[in-house]
Amino acid sequence: MIRALFVGNFLSSHSGTKGVSEKIFDHFKHENGLRMHLVSRQGNKLLRFLEILLFASKYEYDVLHIDVFSGRAFYIARATARIARIRGKRILMTLRGGRLAEYTDAKPQLVLRTLRMASVVTTPSHFLRSYFSKRGLPVTYLPNTIDLTRFPYAKIEIGVHSPRLLWVRAFADIYNPVLAIRVLKTVLQYFPNALLTMIGPDKGVLSEVKSVVRDLGISSHVNFVGPIDNSLLYKYFHTHHVYLNTTAYESFGVAVLEAASCGLPVVSFDVGEIPYLWQNEESIMMAPYGDVESMAQQAVRLLNDAELHAKISKNARVIAEGFAWERVRPHWLKLLAVQNG
Repeated sequence: MIRALFVGNFLSSHSGTKGVSEKIFDHFKHENGLRMHLVSRQGNKLLRFLEILLFASKYEYDVLHIDVFSGRAFYIARATARIARIRGKRILMTLRGGRLAEYTDAKPQLVLRTLRMASVVTTPSHFLRSYFSKRGLPVTYLPNTIDLTRFPYAKIEIGVHSPRLLWVRAFADIYNPVLAIRVLKTVLQYFPNALLTMIGPDKGVLSEVKSVVRDLGISSHVNFVGPIDNSLLYKYFHTHHVYLNTTAYESFGVAVLEAASCGLPVVSFDVGEIPYLWQNEESIMMAPYGDVESMAQQAVRLLNDAELHAKISKNARVIAEGFAWERVRPHWLKLLAVQNG
């Protein structure tokens, strides 16, 4: 029996959205030969940090898995890894933060010393794998997964009088929600009845976004839904026509993958992992980072061209199928050293 402790921010009960490691826990919680524990689900940052340190210090586990992000979260990962190392535990780290490369440029010795405490370092990002390999750190590519049964494909018709755009992220600076509003403003010049649905928890900038909406005079064209359970997202993917991905960083793009799986064409800035996984004008529509006009024009092209819309939809679904859990599961079992897989 392998005992695995997964460490990270597992806040689906607060945000409505499960992170990748939390989904892996759900897949494995009844796996023969594996006993898993997840920490922490605490909403308060201090309590979450203390609970993580407590479990790393006291819980009986064989393998510690840590989600590694930049900023303050990095120091939590470092402290946890040091405890596990002192206890002689095997340490697995998964690089998930889109800002990790930038963060490492600023603090190379700190980051690389920390990552070298791990027995194995993985990442779902070709971009991060390439970046750290150039710095002499071996990194294993292990993609994120998708449960295709939760994100079924549907043929989405366009040519409607009121096209619907969709944006799904937390309302935080890194995800640029204001840029989605500005994209909508341009799209309205071509489709005066266009609507934008925005889904996600507030991480500090929701009031700013609503203020921009009011200032632009488009309040009747924006619907703020708030956070919703991940299991309900497919209903929105099936009832909209274009997905806008305005993030500044993208270490993988789970939200993009979920939209693509459901047949919803994505227009994205060409950041991070996006150009590695998707092909412009074949499986996605790309725009240069921060170029609102270009993103809006790509959305307009999709809304005006049923053939292009259908091509992007079908090709993206094929790519999404390559990330099905069944394909990635054996790699996780090998990583965790479970021998029954």
